[in-house]
This record gives sequence, structure tokens and C-alpha cells, in this order.
Amino acid sequence: MGVGIMDASDIEQHLYRLLNAHVAGDLTRGQLLRTLRKDVLKLNQSTYCKLTGIGRNALVDLERDQGEPASSTVTKAFSPFGLKPIMLRPDLQFLQQCLQYQTDKPD
Repeated sequence: MGVGIMDASDIEQHLYRLLNAHVAGDLTRGQLLRTLRKDVLKLNQSTYCKLTGIGRNALVDLERDQGEPASSTVTKAFSPFGLKPIMLRPDLQFLQQCLQYQTDKPD
């Protein structure tokens, strides 16, 4: 059974679901990256490294949430998805508070 390519609207919906899971604390930054690489782009690590210009060891560390990578590495790693490091802030509590503020804010 072949693996189908997602169309643009499926990719967008999948991206929103993954980002929500990340902000909710259900998905780490590394899990998010790995899922995006595999599910959306359907790329292995070697091909993804060539695409982004980061080393394989750096990608492995990012996907395993090991170490503290340079912001330039994180930027390159998430660049195919248009995500910036500020959007992948390790302080998930801060992001959750921002989202809660948006929902609680009176119209």
C-alpha cells in the first residue's frame, strides 16, 4: 500500500493540530519536528538534512529533545514549514497563558 501525498488543505489542518498539541504540552519541539518531517514531507533524516542544511547529528538531537541547539539550527530545522523559533518557545506555559487570554478576552 503506497503512502499518499497530502494536499495543501490537509497539510494545513495537520499543521494546526500538531501546533495545538505542542502548545498544549502534549508534543515536544522534537516530536513536532519529527512528525512534520515524516508525516508532512515524508522525508528521511538524510534527505531532510540536505534540504535544511543542518547536520544529521543536530537533527537527531533536535528530534530527541537533547541538548540546547543554537537558534540558527532550530530556525533551519523548521524553515520548510514557515515556523520561527519564537513559535516553538520552550516556555509552553507562557504560550498557554497567551491563548487563554485570547479566549477569555471580552469582545
